[in-house]
Amino acid sequence: MLVLCAFAADAHAQTAQPRAEDPRTALIVGQVVDATSGKPIANTIVTLTPGAVAVNAIAAFPVAPPGVPGVPRVMTGPDGQFTFRGLPKGVYGVYATKPDHVDGAFGRRSPGGLAQQLVLAEGEKAGDIVVPMWKFAVVSGTVVDEAGEPIVGAQVRMLRRTYVGGRPKFTAIYGFMATMRGAVATDDRGQYRFSGLTPGDYVVGIDAMQGSIPLSLAQASSDPTARSAQLSQIFQVRGPTSLPGASSGALQIGDAVLALPPGGLTPPPPVDGRLAVYPNVYYPNAATVSRATVITIGSGEDRSGVDFQLTPAPTSRVAGSLVGDPDAVGNVQVWLNQLDSQDSSVGIDTVAATITDSSGAFVFPAVPIGQYTLRALKTPASPRSGSTTIIQAGSGVVFSTSIVGSGTPTPVPTEPTMYALAPVAVGHRDLTGITIPLQAGPRVTGRIEFDGSAPKPTPDQLERLTVQLEGVVPGGGTGVPSGHADKTGGFSTYSVPAGKYFVRPSGSLPGWTFRSATYNGRDLSESPLDLEGADVTGVVLTFTDRPADLSGTVRSADGRADADATVLLFPSSPQAWANAGPLRRFRAVRATKTGAFTTSGLPPGSYYAVAVAADAVGEWTDPRTLEALAKVATEVRLDEGDKKTQDLRTKEVR
Repeated sequence: MLVLCAFAADAHAQTAQPRAEDPRTALIVGQVVDATSGKPIANTIVTLTPGAVAVNAIAAFPVAPPGVPGVPRVMTGPDGQFTFRGLPKGVYGVYATKPDHVDGAFGRRSPGGLAQQLVLAEGEKAGDIVVPMWKFAVVSGTVVDEAGEPIVGAQVRMLRRTYVGGRPKFTAIYGFMATMRGAVATDDRGQYRFSGLTPGDYVVGIDAMQGSIPLSLAQASSDPTARSAQLSQIFQVRGPTSLPGASSGALQIGDAVLALPPGGLTPPPPVDGRLAVYPNVYYPNAATVSRATVITIGSGEDRSGVDFQLTPAPTSRVAGSLVGDPDAVGNVQVWLNQLDSQDSSVGIDTVAATITDSSGAFVFPAVPIGQYTLRALKTPASPRSGSTTIIQAGSGVVFSTSIVGSGTPTPVPTEPTMYALAPVAVGHRDLTGITIPLQAGPRVTGRIEFDGSAPKPTPDQLERLTVQLEGVVPGGGTGVPSGHADKTGGFSTYSVPAGKYFVRPSGSLPGWTFRSATYNGRDLSESPLDLEGADVTGVVLTFTDRPADLSGTVRSADGRADADATVLLFPSSPQAWANAGPLRRFRAVRATKTGAFTTSGLPPGSYYAVAVAADAVGEWTDPRTLEALAKVATEVRLDEGDKKTQDLRTKEVR
């Protein structure tokens, strides 16, 4: 009753203060229903948000702002119905939330899909508003060892597969009671359960990354002051970090200390002096995410039987040194990723990770036999330093560093990021004596220019514009923070490991749209820069106040306005489909109830535009899907400042 009164009061507050020049005579009546069965959903909070709601950019879906003052909210009754009265004319979004369902929205045809604008005229009575919702799904299974015995405390991860720039991207899903790496632990029966999953495509895996530190570092950790002085730099830019032993102890192996995984993943006793460990595995029995079987789960589905039987893998010792500046080679994070992994940071395909000692020496005491890429990274400490908190946790310690700031962006350090990269083949014999050079990474600097007559951004607005170096593989993070502009319009990135990168700003400047990142006649926001060795200077980020807009009306085959269509816009050149290229050129927008659509802020260029049924839109940036869409699309050329109209017919894509 208290909740209902709160909603009633909120709704009353919305209708109690009408403006004389803006009559509040419109009405919305609708129903929240289960997207699969069509049955009404009771006790659902429905939120009405004013303003345009159709989000154009890929993977940027509108979300209702819960608890925002001045936003009308009501709760559905047993019949799933809701009503909003006394509304002024305008554009609205209608959203629905309930704890056991994925958030719904008017016009949404798939979980997390695009919402639809609801355009109300003065005094209009919109009485056919349907908001579909999807039930959360569940995946469960059992993890056993080589003898068929349940493994207690095994760390199971769920990874959601989406497509970005035409390539698959896997993102960890954080379920209830998940760890910092997004894993849940098996219980005393070896069983796990991931609930609250949005219907879609997933990969399930066992997280068994081997973490170790040099023995000298572990011995120093008994003195909190020494620990802080020795480790503050490396942990300052990485947030909370747990040393071996923080949860379940550690095992000394020669001159290294190996963190024992939680629960039953403790390795069996060594055989002939050689340790075996349980490696990372992805369902059903793959060593990397890219080789795993993708599981598709539907609305409300309870998928059981996603089981694992783990077998210890023989290991070898891998040891060596980073060579270079003596002041730089100590306390550097070093890790091994699977050779065919698309991730360049410590991520889902990391097999083992460690830290160098003060001389640059590193040891991986137990690496499963295989082909790997060894990477090392040392990011310079922030010029605005903070404090390091040391927490004793069982037989280990946890470090957490807070950065003290004034609300302004942290200055980009002048010191370079140090990195190392080398292939490593691990066989049945120990691999020792490796020497790998630690190098200074290159950075990109330049200036920001504005082409147009709109008011220029203030110095504070400029300073908050971040500038990112994005690797050509989507989701393959560098582990390096973004750079940003300064108050004068100059910008600098952090230095990064050598590689191919796009240069792209992130954030908004009121009244301005990003046009290009120009260097030697090339647009580095769409054509990657090969960063090798030296810094790149003189890159110009240009913003314009004359973006291109495309609008029109979608009609079905019989000529009627198609309110159930989604308009897709993408580059006409297939070369732009198969990499992380110009994502700002990929747009998806829902048609309104009259079939109208508008997408704005487009960079100049040649596009394909196609209208399809809203429920046919899935991971449409897959190059194979784009190829099929291109066959039925209309080519549209947009120049800077164009306000072009292009009507479309809904197409069926096979």
